Amino acid sequence: MLNSLKGTRWILFLALGVIGVGLLPMARSVGEGVLSDLQRALAWPGVAAAQRPARTLPPRSGDEARFPRSSFGFVFENERGLRIDSRAGLFTDDRIADPDTTIQLRPTAAELDALYREALAIRLFDELMLDLAHKDAQAWVSSCGRDYLEVRAGTVSRQLSWVGNAQLEGRWADGTWATGRPAEDWKRLNAFVGHVFTMVHRHPEYRALPRRRGMYID
Repeated sequence: MLNSLKGTRWILFLALGVIGVGLLPMARSVGEGVLSDLQRALAWPGVAAAQRPARTLPPRSGDEARFPRSSFGFVFENERGLRIDSRAGLFTDDRIADPDTTIQLRPTAAELDALYREALAIRLFDELMLDLAHKDAQAWVSSCGRDYLEVRAGTVSRQLSWVGNAQLEGRWADGTWATGRPAEDWKRLNAFVGHVFTMVHRHPEYRALPRRRGMYID
């Protein structure tokens, strides 16, 4: 009977060992999930701050005189070949696998009015800041190439350049959280460029372009 009890005990220990080994991957997966949830929870305040729209700056008197609407224009381009020139009324499309194509695409007066008002509102001609020490800190972002924007009004001409995806989920390229005036201005600049693209995409000349062949993998 004693031998029978010992045998039963060994069988029980063996069964528990098998069950334990089988549960290890599950326990590891649960632990990794808890750690991932904790990391997301700790990061959420920074992510939420990055997702909030930039605050509206107070209007400044005299801006329309210093930066007159009558001479307002801009050029946006990137290293992949895309170019938007509002003054020349030209749009060059990056065709990826095919040669780039340039077409006539002239913004309407109403479209330029809206972009001009936004440029004034975000102080694009003078005060908007780009914190390049953070934005260009790591080489991995360079696969997207650089973006360039030149804005002109009156005697003022301003050029800005930045890495295309220098901020992801609220962090700069060097991993630090995007906070303060540079982070707010980054949102304002991205919104302005986004509105430029929205304007382009509305035009029938753009919609008439053939579908692109190929894709980029960043």
